[in-house]
Amino acid sequence: MKRVFSLWVLFLLLLNAYAQSEERPKYPQFPGGEEGITQFLVQEVQYPQHAREMRLSGTVIVGFTIDTAGYMKDLEVISSVAPILDEEALRVCKAMPRWEPGEEELKYQFPIQFELVPPDRRPHEVERIRKTPSKSKGNKRK
Repeated sequence: MKRVFSLWVLFLLLLNAYAQSEERPKYPQFPGGEEGITQFLVQEVQYPQHAREMRLSGTVIVGFTIDTAGYMKDLEVISSVAPILDEEALRVCKAMPRWEPGEEELKYQFPIQFELVPPDRRPHEVERIRKTPSKSKGNKRK
């Protein structure tokens, strides 16, 4: 009985050592992490004037793959709002800097939100809104 118990304990110790030795692969990461990508979007996204005039708003979802060297490939619009907003979303993604390399490719679906802000909102409030994820459902046309 002691021998069976000893073998069982040895098995559990070996299993635990094996589980700890397996590390998750390192995936590519945007320079600066989440904060870096938020700052990039705030600086780079430009609401097209024609889209403002047409009162177009919503979230364009762009899909792409980041290879192990940190370069973007297979860029496509997955969820469209309007061609003019789709083009801006693609432009922003193409303008992204090279990501920090990883051990495996990363497939990414990236939402870019276009939200019209009422004229009575102060500039500092607009900045806060641009950094806050939307709670709206789906893409909207107004």
